[in-house]
Amino acid sequence: MKKFLLIILFTFTSAVSAQFNGGTFNNLMNVGDYSTLELIPGTKMSSEEKKADDLIGDLFGKVGLDTKTNENPIVKVSSFSGKPGQTWKIVRVKDNDFVIFSETYKLALTTDAASQKVFPAPYVKDSDNQIFYIQRDTLKCRYGFYLISKQNGFAVEVDKKSKELLLASKVESNDMQIWIMSLRKKLANKAVEKYLTPDKKNILFGKADILLTDKKNGVYTNWDIINHPTANNIYYIMNSFSKKFLAYLFDENGKVVSGSKLYQASYNKNSGLLFHFKNSPDSNFNYLLLPYPGEDFSVSVEGISPQISLPDSMKASQQWKLEEGTFSLF
Repeated sequence: MKKFLLIILFTFTSAVSAQFNGGTFNNLMNVGDYSTLELIPGTKMSSEEKKADDLIGDLFGKVGLDTKTNENPIVKVSSFSGKPGQTWKIVRVKDNDFVIFSETYKLALTTDAASQKVFPAPYVKDSDNQIFYIQRDTLKCRYGFYLISKQNGFAVEVDKKSKELLLASKVESNDMQIWIMSLRKKLANKAVEKYLTPDKKNILFGKADILLTDKKNGVYTNWDIINHPTANNIYYIMNSFSKKFLAYLFDENGKVVSGSKLYQASYNKNSGLLFHFKNSPDSNFNYLLLPYPGEDFSVSVEGISPQISLPDSMKASQQWKLEEGTFSLF
């Protein structure tokens, strides 16, 4: 069952799409506080509760105890937990039109122009209040994007106090309006059965070395594999604790440096931060992790350190298993 889910959520090929065509993500994250978009299903009333509610409504001319509102699901942001309500399918319906859909609850992200609120509702084809544009942030977080409602051109924003979603005029570099589409994963090398992790002693600083650990459940081994906002199978890989990115070295000519060790870095558009994945020839569940663009190099474990090497798809030291990320407050 886990392998089946992995195919659905995380299918890589060696081809790179020139346009983002959508995908399924278990961590649609807001940059403002790195919280995760979650659909919280409504609580259904029992028949006895409904009778009591209707009786009070008849007596006082209003909804008794307001319990009917509990039947309505909501969307808000919370810490990553891997709950079904945090998995969203971004579906491209045409051109740059996208629907944000929960397959678990069969509901789509929906806007209300009058109240400027965002809520889940059954999908209605070609409904402008369920269609969004994805606009890449070009100033601060190029790995992130704005969700712009087709209904009124406003951006989806997180209310800092209530953690619920609202619509507001787009403001450049407003973190509460910038989103990341990612999968929370752990990356284990097939040959040594150990997990990628930053050096814990320097984890909050850029240039920390990337190491390997057998402590699978540590928070430092969680990574957010962030889909490039404008193309498929191009990824930024951000440590979920440090919020720093997996990086590799370029030489003075802008070429990837073979034999160099991986490190973590703060976001910089001129750094070597982009990767893509290629299926391993002997397994659908192991992947080669390659610096983007091209397939001239691969991330490998040679000795005790992950580093950039010439690609050899048959070597277990260059194959990476992707496992589900664990609960984290970060």
